[in-house]
Amino acid sequence: MEYCKYHPVEAATYSCTHCNVRQCDHCVDASSGSVRCLVCRRELENQGPGDSIVPFWRRLDKCFSYPMTMQTLLLIILASAVSAVAASAGGLQSFVILLVVSAVTTKYGFLCLQQTAAGKMDAPDVSEAYLGGIKLIIHIILIVLGIVFMVLAVANVLGQFAALAFSVFWLCCLPAVFINYARFEEIGAAINPVKVAHLVLLLRGAYLLLLLFITIMILSVGTLNQLFDGQDVLSAALQSVVSYYYWIVIFHLMGYLLFQKQHVLGYVSRLDSDGDVHNRSDKQHTMARIGVLAKEGMFTELSSELKTALKSIRMISGYMTVTLIIFAHYTRPPNWISSG
Repeated sequence: MEYCKYHPVEAATYSCTHCNVRQCDHCVDASSGSVRCLVCRRELENQGPGDSIVPFWRRLDKCFSYPMTMQTLLLIILASAVSAVAASAGGLQSFVILLVVSAVTTKYGFLCLQQTAAGKMDAPDVSEAYLGGIKLIIHIILIVLGIVFMVLAVANVLGQFAALAFSVFWLCCLPAVFINYARFEEIGAAINPVKVAHLVLLLRGAYLLLLLFITIMILSVGTLNQLFDGQDVLSAALQSVVSYYYWIVIFHLMGYLLFQKQHVLGYVSRLDSDGDVHNRSDKQHTMARIGVLAKEGMFTELSSELKTALKSIRMISGYMTVTLIIFAHYTRPPNWISSG
């Protein structure tokens, strides 16, 4: 982990290539809109949270509590109940209902992935899942058909053994397919074997660990299906609750893996809870400049900064004095009261 030069126990979130130093949020100048170095005044590179991001396997408790919001739980319960009733009824109307439920839950899953990758660790608003879900389902169907077509093409050209190996590749890379679709929102990028393999290689061991957790969750759902072997609506609804719950957790895990590996993936994202350096007060910016200049031994610049700060304080003090005089003038008692 890289630390701030001026606060050695704080993770560095910005870097200055000119000064070859790294700074935390408290040691940068954001008063002019852009984030600049307090020493050379050049614009800084945003490092994001850096290596201080906790790996997803060390925060599994938060990952599994991610869907535990009122809106998300209501979505899971409602989708499970509707799916169970529609599946037991059968027919074209039930198929349409199942398609709509799948569209909403799938759209919500991708929203969880995208927002988590952007640093938002709270479950998104459920209302956002009701738009564009059918289009997403169509894209996923096209993605699956594209993968099947490629496997069949390999079987025709290279034989059954090569097709089997290619099928195993796609099965293992299915989370990467969803991740690439969420990143680029393009079918081509999602089923491009080169891009999919490149993503897996970039994520390395973390992807394998993610795949292991997904496999465990899928197997647990299979075990649950064997325990609730009945065909009644209640058992089907209970199985659906667990399935939809795991579905949201899996997409959150995939999004967090992107957030964790953002540097190797070429983008920068910050946690919402980190705050915004642009919202700091003038006093906070002034104290940051004074602190950095003092630690750098730049006493000439420090003296100038202190004089500017003192002028500002005197000006504020002067304004306060005038305000108090005016207030005293207009609120003093009448002469007849003071003379009495």
